[in-house]
Amino acid sequence: MNNYNYLQNLGYVSFFNDINKNKIDDNNLIITDNINSNTDINSSRENEKKSEDIETIIEEKENEDLRKHEISAELKKALEVIKNSVTNENDDELFYDSLIADAPDDYQKEIIESIRDDERKHEQMLRKLYFEISGETLPANSQKVSTPSETMSYTDGLRKALLNEFSGINKYKNLLKYMTNINWHNTILEIIIDEQKHASMYNYLITLNRI
Repeated sequence: MNNYNYLQNLGYVSFFNDINKNKIDDNNLIITDNINSNTDINSSRENEKKSEDIETIIEEKENEDLRKHEISAELKKALEVIKNSVTNENDDELFYDSLIADAPDDYQKEIIESIRDDERKHEQMLRKLYFEISGETLPANSQKVSTPSETMSYTDGLRKALLNEFSGINKYKNLLKYMTNINWHNTILEIIIDEQKHASMYNYLITLNRI
């Protein structure tokens, strides 16, 4: 009797076969568990991503509702100031066109033109700011034609422009306290810095025309 038959008679062959079968079954179970585990992980990640997307949408909607329906009394004041400032910036631009026409040389014209271009930039910045706070778009300003002043000299126009800049600086400084959002705050701060620069330029031009 060979060894295999001997072991079979003793029941060991069936025993070893059962052990090998169990090992195969265990390996299959481990592989299946790993597949299921990876599937669960991927599914969990997808659910987390969907949950984050939903939270983002809800947050954006809440911010939009807050902006449109729950604007504080302070922000309403700020919106009124911004709205008036847009009109003022447009009027200032027209006034500067008149100064440019009266300027005695190209050098002074270029200085005032740079100020006028800043005023155009300010108007767009304020319009964007108004929309970000209120969700509403300000209407376009009516088109006006600038004409040289017949009652004001060039130097008097420079002095008036200087006073306008000082007035604007104070107005925008008061507006800063309502700008609770850092981006809104930085927008107004940039305008203030420009207005201060303009004031220095007008001071320079006034001095230049005294000589």
